[in-house]
Amino acid sequence: MTIKRFIIGRLSIIFAIYTIYISVSIFYNFHGLTMQNLREKSLITASTIKAGLTAHMNSGTMDKKDYFFQEIKYLKGIDKLWITRVQDIGLGDIKKVELDAIDEITIKTGEPQFIPYSVKGVDRFRVAVAYIASNEGNLKCLNCHHVKPGTTIGILNMDMDISKFKESNIHFIVFMFISFLVVGIISALVVISSLQRTVARPLNALIAMFAEAVRDYKEIDPETFELQEHRTIIKEMNHILSEIKERDNDIRTLNTFLEDTVTQRTTELQQKAITDSLTGLYNRNRLIEDLEKNADVEKSVLLINIDDFSQINNVYGMRIGDMVLKLVAGIIKKLKPDNAYLYRISGDEFLLMIVSPYDNQQHEIAHRLKDYVNNNYINIVGEELYIKITFTIGLDTNIEEVVVRHATVAFMEAREQGKNRVQVYSPDSLTEQHYKNNLYWANELKKAIERHDIIPYFQPIIDNSTGKISKFEALVRMKDSTGAIISPIYFLEPARKTGIFTSITKIMIDKTFEYFRDKPYEFSINLTDFDFKEGFLLDYLRQQSRQFNIHPSRVVLEILEGISMKGTKDTIEQINDLCALDFKIAIDDFGTEYSNFSRLLELQVDYIKIDGSFIKGIATNKNSRKIVKSITDFAHSINTGVIAEYVHCKEVQDIVLELGIDYSQGYHFSEPVIDINKIHES
Repeated sequence: MTIKRFIIGRLSIIFAIYTIYISVSIFYNFHGLTMQNLREKSLITASTIKAGLTAHMNSGTMDKKDYFFQEIKYLKGIDKLWITRVQDIGLGDIKKVELDAIDEITIKTGEPQFIPYSVKGVDRFRVAVAYIASNEGNLKCLNCHHVKPGTTIGILNMDMDISKFKESNIHFIVFMFISFLVVGIISALVVISSLQRTVARPLNALIAMFAEAVRDYKEIDPETFELQEHRTIIKEMNHILSEIKERDNDIRTLNTFLEDTVTQRTTELQQKAITDSLTGLYNRNRLIEDLEKNADVEKSVLLINIDDFSQINNVYGMRIGDMVLKLVAGIIKKLKPDNAYLYRISGDEFLLMIVSPYDNQQHEIAHRLKDYVNNNYINIVGEELYIKITFTIGLDTNIEEVVVRHATVAFMEAREQGKNRVQVYSPDSLTEQHYKNNLYWANELKKAIERHDIIPYFQPIIDNSTGKISKFEALVRMKDSTGAIISPIYFLEPARKTGIFTSITKIMIDKTFEYFRDKPYEFSINLTDFDFKEGFLLDYLRQQSRQFNIHPSRVVLEILEGISMKGTKDTIEQINDLCALDFKIAIDDFGTEYSNFSRLLELQVDYIKIDGSFIKGIATNKNSRKIVKSITDFAHSINTGVIAEYVHCKEVQDIVLELGIDYSQGYHFSEPVIDINKIHES
């Protein structure tokens, strides 16, 4: 902002405030003065009228009072004039008028009343003055009628229109406001012009000269300016200029020091960003840089994992674990070839990248590393501790950046086949096919959710006492982009690994509740351990029950045996809370894992579903039959219903009936269907 603009802005604000203040003051004071003048004029007029009436009383000519009123009512500004009689003293024949509120206040206080008011937008002014008897002039009328001095004979009322008077006042105020505004603007322009000539121009010149002086280290001549104040400022500026000259070398030295410090610190931070703080090796960030740098070069990647490293931390503590990691880093660094880079990419994983490997170099290095740790102990100096470790190594050679992923796949395959081994990546390996399959179905599952193509199919459960359908189990299916119905065997594992299991559960709850809202059957929905970990089930199921008007007792929640038997305290509390709301609980696939009968006693279980692996072989396998018999007897002893899954033929169903199992489910009765109306009961 220039000095001129600054001055103009500040003066404009000052004069605006000044003008508004003066105008408001004039309006306020003039309005008060106007009302005061009205009061005084009213009192003078009232005194004149009272004097005339008194003269008539003194001359005994009150019979001519009407003539007097005709004369005075034409007084300027008075629209209406009347006297309200308050005492019947036999004086004249003035008619008595009812007192209003203003008359009563006048009588009570003995003081004149001045009342401004408005009628249909017209400003008016009423004056009420008490006419009090006084015998100072030995009035004939008062003496004759024996009226005591001080007696209030009546109230003299006057009413006048003051709108024109106030309008003229407003015109005057507007005139005064405009006059002050014009005078203020003219004064401001004069002051601005004067300040610009005497202050702004010299200051601008001074600033320009000082800027040039700083640039060229030249002092300014004070005699260039007329005002002593400007000369004083110039002397101060010259003093500052000399200090700048003296400190210039120090500033340059400081700048050099700061630049060197920043450069050094930046280098340290960059190094820290690509270095593992524990081992001093390169980290994953540097690996990404080196992969990009060697994008067109063949490279071999060895992903080296310390087998069961977590046990070292658990047994000896993390301090010893960190020492082992440092020693392992030193071993690999010592054995790596010159054309290789070493990185620590996670807790117990190291990656060795060999650039342009010769012949079979990568395999030699991998086996050399594995054999070295197999034949030697890790010596923890100062702790008298010797730890035996092994390596599992995944290996791939490639030009593309995907080489790291391939090495990871090879490592996963090696770990599945057994630890302490070297595995070379193969595109045909089961692990790679498994990963590709999971990736494919994860993408298909995501698209299906977006298309609302996760749908429930329903399989009937037969009440063996009646042979009729008593309930249905909702089974998840996925419709792909071609409209084909996909079994959950393909997409449930990807759903588990990608963390969208709970989304599928919510979809199944929503669609199943909506489907059975107008049907009389009991129905069951499968829950997973992920659903209990998320902690949404209690509120969500209660909300859906209310929304679709389905009583919780019609809903069976099927949970895997593992959840009920090894579930956390929170999971068990959720199951019990659901039972308290009247939801029914079924243990699915019972008999495959824990078969913990004592734990069942702690839970409020309504049904046990015997795993299909026992039911399918019940006709040919005596042991399966014994297990099923034991489970059934125990369940009945605690008043829990038993459901046989995978009943696929009449022979199996006959044995199920023989064992006293309460319910049957399987393809012998019906495969899962999207519409239960298509099921025909036998």
